[in-house]
Amino acid sequence: VFEIEFEQGAEGESIKHLVKNTAPDETEKHVRKVLIVDDNRINQVVTQRILEKRDFECYLAASGEEALDIIRVQQLDIVLMDVNMPGMNGMETTMKIREFDAHLPVIALTAVE
Repeated sequence: VFEIEFEQGAEGESIKHLVKNTAPDETEKHVRKVLIVDDNRINQVVTQRILEKRDFECYLAASGEEALDIIRVQQLDIVLMDVNMPGMNGMETTMKIREFDAHLPVIALTAVE
């Protein structure tokens, strides 16, 4: 939960008040689809379990090549991309994704210190 402070609007009711008192529409529950790209199976499973508890539908890829194959055929909402993978790393994979999908969000997910 977070709050965003805004100035008072012209109607006399602050946007903060409107945001706090607007309940999400629970009648239409959207299942979000995420691709988890990581060469480490334990990292895949831990991330998958966390996201599935929050109603994400998870797809798993162990390499950049596998990720590209999935992205080409599956409609996804977001990609969580490991940066360091053997073969095609996360940056290279993301550049390949951008060749055919400029809008799919790709977030770097790595255990590097």
